Amino acid sequence: MTLKDEGAGNVIAGFLISAGSAILDFIPILFAVGVAIGMTRAKDGPAAISGLVGYPVITTVLASDNVATLLQIELDEVNMAFDNIENVFIGMISGLSQLLCIIGLVM
Repeated sequence: MTLKDEGAGNVIAGFLISAGSAILDFIPILFAVGVAIGMTRAKDGPAAISGLVGYPVITTVLASDNVATLLQIELDEVNMAFDNIENVFIGMISGLSQLLCIIGLVM
């Protein structure tokens, strides 16, 4: 969609809608990074990078076609929940799982 389509003819409204969408479309990634940083003591860069890298890994591995291949079932037999895994909850789980990986490396 273009600014003209989103703002119903108003360029400023379209611009503000696009700006809001840019944040909301990537909020799961922001949660992955934020949880990973927020749960560490050092509040440093490696936690942020691990949260950022962990999110696409989890969403790719848990994609419907990959789950079907792993379970050796047909794609239409995969649970519908795997069709919508790019959400804030998965972002938080990603941040926590990457945090556990960092803690395991440090100890």
